Amino acid sequence: MIRISGGKFRSRIIKAPTNLKTVPTMGKTKLAIFNALGAAIKYKIVLDLFAGSGAFGFECLSREASSVFFIDNDECAIKTIKANALNLGLNEEVIAIKDDAVSYLNNANNNFDLIFMDPPYGNSVLIVQALKTIIERAILKENGIIIIESDEKLNLPNEYLLKFKKIKDYHHGLAYIKILWS
Repeated sequence: MIRISGGKFRSRIIKAPTNLKTVPTMGKTKLAIFNALGAAIKYKIVLDLFAGSGAFGFECLSREASSVFFIDNDECAIKTIKANALNLGLNEEVIAIKDDAVSYLNNANNNFDLIFMDPPYGNSVLIVQALKTIIERAILKENGIIIIESDEKLNLPNEYLLKFKKIKDYHHGLAYIKILWS
């Protein structure tokens, strides 16, 4: 079980998938991310890649994001996200899609204000592939934000980093966070 930490659903509990493939973002890490974002979430369209439990996306909805696209290639994760959306009364705001993240990005017809990437730890190659596709296909809106969580300090290609106005790095426990502002 995961507790939403802020916004209109503060203290509400969402379920995590029953399989062991998903490890939700830790509370302190999540708090640091949302403190860095401030009010930047309000009325935004969010993409939660490698969604797992959907904790990040539900936290965004609690803080007044207009909608969240949850992408995960695990059927159990997608079913759990849909059940949590139903429990919170968020069926209209939640789009849960079973797909590989990079495949989804290659075929996406939407643009997003905020993109969160948290692939399974040890898969930093997926981060580079996803970021490359986001940049090449202009999936992030102007003045958008990308948040990346990893288990290692990321050394992303400079050619990608030069596309962003501001970059912040955080380290909390096992998690390394990189926030990119376009």
